[in-house]
Amino acid sequence: MRLWKALGYSPHEAQEPAHRWHGRVVQVVGAERSGKSEFTAMDVVGDLAVCERVAVCAQEYDETRSEMEKMRVALRKMGGIQTISAPKRGKWEIVTPAGCIIETISFADGPEELTGTGLAYDVVVICEAGLVRYDCFLAARGRVTETRGRVVLSGTMHDSIGWYADMYETLQAPNVLGGRVFAFPAWSNRAVFPGGKDDPEIAALRAIYSEDEFARRVEAKLVPSPARVYPEFQHVVHVPFPQLKVAEDEPVYLAIDAGWYPSRYAVLAIQVRNASYQLPSGSTMTTEAVMILDEVWVHHTAHEDVIDICRQRPWWSRVQRAIGGHESKQHPASASTAEVWRAEVGKDSRDPKRFGFETFDAGRVLDGVQRVRTLLKDPASKVPRILIDPRCHGTLHELGAYSKPVDRRMRVLSDQPKDQDNDCMDALRVFAVRRFGLADRGPRRRHPGRRRVASRG
Repeated sequence: MRLWKALGYSPHEAQEPAHRWHGRVVQVVGAERSGKSEFTAMDVVGDLAVCERVAVCAQEYDETRSEMEKMRVALRKMGGIQTISAPKRGKWEIVTPAGCIIETISFADGPEELTGTGLAYDVVVICEAGLVRYDCFLAARGRVTETRGRVVLSGTMHDSIGWYADMYETLQAPNVLGGRVFAFPAWSNRAVFPGGKDDPEIAALRAIYSEDEFARRVEAKLVPSPARVYPEFQHVVHVPFPQLKVAEDEPVYLAIDAGWYPSRYAVLAIQVRNASYQLPSGSTMTTEAVMILDEVWVHHTAHEDVIDICRQRPWWSRVQRAIGGHESKQHPASASTAEVWRAEVGKDSRDPKRFGFETFDAGRVLDGVQRVRTLLKDPASKVPRILIDPRCHGTLHELGAYSKPVDRRMRVLSDQPKDQDNDCMDALRVFAVRRFGLADRGPRRRHPGRRRVASRG
């Protein structure tokens, strides 16, 4: 592009194909010092002639500073700034002579600063995208719908879990997002590493870092973790957009794990509904699916306070039954979870007219984990039978973070999951075994009032 040449910008070998991509979503996974900030800034500058509004977002305003500084320098060179507000802290805004507005947005309090104005954007950039929540990405995608614009995701692969890592795999193949991923290894930036892949500094980093750390921080690769308990989970597959709605003709169930600090108190609001899927063969499959509509995921909160939080939610009046693990029926020196819920629900006018709290022994953790895995990806049809609302941040976090113990070389030491990052997971596991059993056995009679124990065989 002649504009870039005039600005003194020459894309390196990894940047150039990313600039040529004009899909709706572009993900740039850059190693340290690989030029991802420069790419992002110049990509926006190259599109400004056809843009009216651009958002440059990050978890905190400071994380947009590098990209905005590079844009400011480039626009000054070309006489492209009419007004600018660039405080040392907080929101920046640049207005071009053609009237295009470039503004920074913080996701520190969630996506509301982006969605609250109702404005449409031609381009939404998310800097250090691996640090923001998945619903922030969904909000960005929604803001470019009206303009048929695009979302640019830029960041480092900080870990092998989370939506940003999932996106790395999803965008390498044809996908519903219309997106593509580009990796910028450190050596692609010849200004920093003139010897390329054989640069002495790259060799020094290879000697310092472990194999996995080198792959992530220098090669800009995803290193899938063998320790993940639920490798089937993918944000793009299991988190629908737009968000789930409560079906008025179906009951709501609560899956509860009343963790004690440092664990969290987890309550999942679930509906089990029929869902239809188009199979690769062209036929349609209809099956029961678990819809996780909402969650309560809190620390240092008593049973009564959690019930009060639930009373504020729009699904509360439709709740029929809560299901907790066997530990729900006992707690030393105090009333059990089940006893408190049974006593408290019914005291408020907002409470459901019919409510029961059922305790259930789901059996071995590994058996329940396997049941959830078959719901995340049906073994026969390969369809997802669990869908999660994007507002369920705790559930989404735990599905990625719940893991098996590993040694220093990331070798799995045991198939038994670690007892952490699993409060929502324990609630989901108990509910899955209670509702579906340990294996699909076709239609069966239900006995809502009876306590069942998972069978093994």
